[in-house]
Amino acid sequence: MPLRRLVVATSIALTGACSLLIDTDDLDAGATTIAPIDDAGDTGADASRTDAASIPDGGSPADADAGQSSPCTQPHAFCDDFDDGNDDLATRWDSLTTESGPLSFATDLWISAPRSLRASVGPHDGIRRTGLRKALPIPNGKVRVEVDVHAAATAGTYGEVDPVEIILRPGPPGREYHSLYLIIQPNQRLLEYYLPKLEGGADNISQPVTFTNDAWHHLVFTFESSPARAALAIDGVTIALTAFAGPAVTSLELGVGAAYTEGVTNDWKLTLDNVVVDTP
Repeated sequence: MPLRRLVVATSIALTGACSLLIDTDDLDAGATTIAPIDDAGDTGADASRTDAASIPDGGSPADADAGQSSPCTQPHAFCDDFDDGNDDLATRWDSLTTESGPLSFATDLWISAPRSLRASVGPHDGIRRTGLRKALPIPNGKVRVEVDVHAAATAGTYGEVDPVEIILRPGPPGREYHSLYLIIQPNQRLLEYYLPKLEGGADNISQPVTFTNDAWHHLVFTFESSPARAALAIDGVTIALTAFAGPAVTSLELGVGAAYTEGVTNDWKLTLDNVVVDTP
């Protein structure tokens, strides 16, 4: 799989791979509304979702499943709530990777009871991945990916973790594919739209989003081929991007967990629940 280049600003095209360490003191506070990594509050999160701070040691949040049944009771192109009791993590997936840390079921934190997916990321240099991957056809050039994500890291953490990676093929002329990421870094969170060029380098657009540490957030990624556009809604707040025009996309490769990590200095804990793919 091609290595993705890291981006720290809007509308930047990068041509060389790099390993990035971020100093939170260098961020212009006026440039984004992103909470620092040591903010454990839940501002910007859906108030109906349970903050990890309310979870007793070794227990489940009392209200985490209140009124939130599994989306997998309805038909979808793909759905996994991690609640079927099967001990095989990859039952519904094509592959499993544990390069940056272990992957497991979590029973202490979830949206639909009794389990979720947990990717535990340890300190490492370079680029690594831990998570599940799934390939699906897209019959009508449109796709919608929905997932609940909770990310927790200690103050002072450097590096990047991306809980969701979406790759769409074919790409526009001269590009390998379209891809979308939620990037979580200590001083910023970004929606990234990334297109590697066939001759090397990449086109890239990124926008800041609000995603607080140690709280649940509901993510909805959408992509449409005609007109070409991409968007990410977090807790009902939508960031839209104009995508590169090209042929209608026909296939999706979805990665969840710690789908992309780079230059991590402290432990991260990524918890995901209720992964849903629709191809309207």
